[in-house]
Amino acid sequence: MGFIAVLRQTYLDADWFGAQNPRPFADQSLEAWIQNQRLPQVFTATSWMNVLRADKIGDEFGVQYIIKGSGDEYKRINDIKATKASLIIPVNFPDAYDVEDPFDAENVSLADMKHWELAPTNLATLEKSGIAFAITTSGLKKTSDFMPNLRKAIENGLSEATALKALTSIPAQLLKVDDQVGSLKKGMLANFIITSGKLFDEKTIIHQNWIQGEPYSIKSLDTKNFSGNYNLAINGQTYNLEVSGEPGSHKAKIKVSDSTSIDATATFGNDLITLSFKPDKKNPGSIRLSGWSESTGWKGKGQLVDGTWITWTGNRTGDLQAKSTPKSGEAAKKEELGKVIYPFTGHGYPSLPTTETLLIKNATVWTNESDGILQNADVLIKDGKISKVGKILAMDRLA
Repeated sequence: MGFIAVLRQTYLDADWFGAQNPRPFADQSLEAWIQNQRLPQVFTATSWMNVLRADKIGDEFGVQYIIKGSGDEYKRINDIKATKASLIIPVNFPDAYDVEDPFDAENVSLADMKHWELAPTNLATLEKSGIAFAITTSGLKKTSDFMPNLRKAIENGLSEATALKALTSIPAQLLKVDDQVGSLKKGMLANFIITSGKLFDEKTIIHQNWIQGEPYSIKSLDTKNFSGNYNLAINGQTYNLEVSGEPGSHKAKIKVSDSTSIDATATFGNDLITLSFKPDKKNPGSIRLSGWSESTGWKGKGQLVDGTWITWTGNRTGDLQAKSTPKSGEAAKKEELGKVIYPFTGHGYPSLPTTETLLIKNATVWTNESDGILQNADVLIKDGKISKVGKILAMDRLA
């Protein structure tokens, strides 16, 4: 209440001060306030209720705020939509509560549990309601949680197209710089990234980040993909080598059988490779190989466990076997989420109560007005307000 009062008073003071010519006195704070009204106005709200309060203040003084929400807008989505405000939304979803200890579990409210359950659906709910929003890392304990949490929002209904807009074009529009950044078209600043696949795919690699036309390399575009199965021939002995993982972060192991393997230490360049492994767990010695890539695999020289120098080859025999996926109908169904309740606490209802037209008859009515106390009076209630007080009121004539 105090903050809102100060904010309203500041608007009123600035309106009065700005209308004075010449100024009656110097006030740098009010001058700065007046000048800053030309900029996009961002209001930070700590809950859906404060989003509504902020918008009400903006309506009073003719300002359409960009409101930074708290991630619980799904609780009253129709009211949020009615504000017509654009939002900045965090993806700082709450961690699962530890309820193993029954005493700790007693301290976790239903409201907290339901927010943990429904918070990842917030962005999808905003999208379905047609509300424009940008996404922020604000509130995250670790910024590295941003992409995993955004993927969780996509798993809970947010479309990838809207997620991309919320990171690019919409923020540019909100800050009124969409003529410079936020999209890829002629005349825009050359700010973009180059990836190996869809941006929100967990396996996608970001290769380059371009800022105003200058490329910054994160992972080389020339990194070769060596994943696959290889026939490793060393001094007359044959091994099955399996190379897995993404380009630039490959892992290698020697397959002894379907259930047994030997981890290998390997480094992969675009042309050179080093590989070492222990062929016998009982013997601490390793086979160490160094070679170069060819069209069919690798070849090179190396040393056996006893130090003997040898030549070796590694011919690619095929792709890695794809992991088996459940047949149609066998995949586990996504667990159905609970519904928003009103109020958002224990014993809440599945929908907001609707106002009814009610007629209370033959009541003793204490008016607290000049009419005093009315005996055997009727009270008509419409749209949540007292519509009429009188004698022998009829619902059909007054509703």
